[in-house]
Amino acid sequence: MMIHSVMASFPTRWIARVNSAGSTFNIIALIIVIILIPAACDRTAHGLSKFNPSAEVWGNIYQGTAWPDGVSVLMSFVSVIWTMSGYDRYVLSNRVRLSASSS
Repeated sequence: MMIHSVMASFPTRWIARVNSAGSTFNIIALIIVIILIPAACDRTAHGLSKFNPSAEVWGNIYQGTAWPDGVSVLMSFVSVIWTMSGYDRYVLSNRVRLSASSS
């Protein structure tokens, strides 16, 4: 929390640089993970098919909470909402900074 407090007091330009570096790292890490997960798949060595059937992937809902299935699916979007709103905050602050400096 202290790190976040200190970073929030930085000038917008510094925050934009940290955000750019973090976004670049995330995209590179995502590409690496997208390549490595299928490459490291050893399901066939365990006597399983290489991929799960479509009915299992899209038809079965893992019940990780005591809520009904529909609410569980909606709750799965919460992390995405938090991530995107956090990213949008820096984009908006940079846009405001740029429009203020140009006028």
